[in-house]
Amino acid sequence: MGLIWFYTDRSWRRLLINCIALGTPVAAALISYGVYNYLRFGSPTEFGVTWQLTTQKFITNDAWVIPNIFSYLFAPVDWSCEFPFVRGLKNRPLSPWINWPSDYETFELVAGLMFLSGWCWLIVVAAWRPVRAAWAYLRRRGLPTASSPSVPELWASLCSIAIMLSMIPVLGLWEASMRYSGDAIGGLIILTTLTAFWLLRRADAASVPGVRLGTRAVILLLGLHSCLVGAASGVASYNDPFKKHNPALYETLQRTLSVCKKAVASGTVIRERHDRS
Repeated sequence: MGLIWFYTDRSWRRLLINCIALGTPVAAALISYGVYNYLRFGSPTEFGVTWQLTTQKFITNDAWVIPNIFSYLFAPVDWSCEFPFVRGLKNRPLSPWINWPSDYETFELVAGLMFLSGWCWLIVVAAWRPVRAAWAYLRRRGLPTASSPSVPELWASLCSIAIMLSMIPVLGLWEASMRYSGDAIGGLIILTTLTAFWLLRRADAASVPGVRLGTRAVILLLGLHSCLVGAASGVASYNDPFKKHNPALYETLQRTLSVCKKAVASGTVIRERHDRS
């Protein structure tokens, strides 16, 4: 009877067909990678790491995972009243909150995503959603139809999680580097954006006065923080390329946009260095 029901239920058949259509190319790619690695390196799981010739080898250690996760999320940033106001730190101070291995390196420029982008804090709500749904299911209360994710939303959420999981191979490295987090940040933004729209739907359905306006205000502030701080921190990226290649414009922006007098002295130093060069 179960098989008869399965074959007659169109929704399950459609789901199975979609899974096959989407999963077959992925499975083919994985198998092809395995065959290629076996033919070239003698093992399906060997990608050539054993034979690397770089000065800094791609070596992982479980002891570096927690320090890297903490660094990507909460590495301190340098706030200033001078333009560009925020920048990541090289050889940053280590937080006493966790145990740092003695061989962990901090020479790369790193800034915590939770400080650079307020929007990223929506990931907390995104993680709470499935917990809430599971709790409601276990209590057999059920969830309102309005809060149940649609198929496109569920699919986009799963894709965003898959993108974020691309960070796994580098979490065991001896250092954190913002270029690695750039591979996963797209998935984080997709998931938090979906969460923002979910919060708006929940706020619209709430009967408490002010919830709708308050939710919109919080989301707006988080978005503005991410745009402004993200743009400012991009000016002072690796090796200060803006300051190095266009010092005159950098000085003008610093004098115009800074909110403290210290910028005047800094601008003078920049101009003098530029004149000497």
